[in-house]
Amino acid sequence: MTLNEYQALAQRTSNLDAGMAKVHNGAMGLCGEAGELIDCLKKCTYQGHVFDPNRLIDEAGDTLWYLAELGAGRNA
Repeated sequence: MTLNEYQALAQRTSNLDAGMAKVHNGAMGLCGEAGELIDCLKKCTYQGHVFDPNRLIDEAGDTLWYLAELGAGRNA
């Protein structure tokens, strides 16, 4: 699957019209999900939590979705 194909499929779950709403949602969501991803690593590294690779993969997938959302708003 190409990134363009992924983006088209990801848009099936977006409830926003094209434009600045997608840009804002994509940028804000990407920052939030990236924070959750790094928080997972921080807790394992410094707070003694058990590493859960599935959680890391889930958060990485969420960041990819928001990147697709951000890209879909490029014609704003």
